[in-house]
Amino acid sequence: MPRESSKNRRRPGRPVAVPGETPTREKVLQAAIDLFADTGYAGTPVRSIARRAGITEAAVYRHYPNKEALLLSILKLVEEGLYTPLPGEEDFGSPGGPSVFSGLLMPLPDLIASDPQVAKLTRIVHGELMHNDAIRLFYREQFVRRAEDYTEALIRRAVGRGTVRRCNTRALARMLNAYRSNWTYRTVVLHPEGLGDLDAARRQLAEQVRFFEDQFLVDNAETEDRT
Repeated sequence: MPRESSKNRRRPGRPVAVPGETPTREKVLQAAIDLFADTGYAGTPVRSIARRAGITEAAVYRHYPNKEALLLSILKLVEEGLYTPLPGEEDFGSPGGPSVFSGLLMPLPDLIASDPQVAKLTRIVHGELMHNDAIRLFYREQFVRRAEDYTEALIRRAVGRGTVRRCNTRALARMLNAYRSNWTYRTVVLHPEGLGDLDAARRQLAEQVRFFEDQFLVDNAETEDRT
């Protein structure tokens, strides 16, 4: 009987790839995102991730050496999402363009509503913040230090374009980021069964944008100085 060619031989236990099917590595990651968001990182054993992905526990370990590696991959997704340019970002703070405040705040509801994974990733980060050192360090670096640098750079550019009055740009960046974090927490994390009322959330954002614009846009400041 002729032997099977080594070219056509596959490793035992490895399923044949099906064209168009989601790769196993992505299935595992998505299962981990779903479960970490629902039951928490500590409360999710690898066997549950395997069951959700429809594979064996051994198959999970072929793609991720441990649960911590899954968490790091999830945090990488969060980081990429945080610094994906917002729609029209280059025009924020330009004469005739959206204010930097409107540009940073008003897209939030649509960004969250358009991709259910955004809400899940948000719940993972906030839910584990006080229990997981890796997430706490990640939050401090990405959501605080780097986010303040990013926001301050946008504010400084708007100041240079003459649309935001001169001010303590770092303090304003902290204030703006603190509000964005608070809004996200109230809209996403406090509603684990789904998103909160996005229409109400949009109205709150619009009110906050008006507040920032009243205080910091050059035209408003100059009007106040003349009265």
